[in-house]
Amino acid sequence: MFNDNLLPRPLPDTSIESTIAQHGALRVLTASFVALFHTPTLRPPPTDVDALDDHIRRDVGLPPRRAADPRLPLSPFRY
Repeated sequence: MFNDNLLPRPLPDTSIESTIAQHGALRVLTASFVALFHTPTLRPPPTDVDALDDHIRRDVGLPPRRAADPRLPLSPFRY
């Protein structure tokens, strides 16, 4: 029983000439233009934890939001 995982593997030939010979010039040129002009997709920013509901906060292991102080008015424009 031999363990072939311990043997070093030869490095692949990554020269441009071998890539063109293996895949063709048009395909390599197309892939290089796509890689050059492709704009990366931007991920949306992570959700603000303070905006989550209490049941979702509980699901992810966060404590519930603090209840508003009853001594404070609900609106600053309260008459």
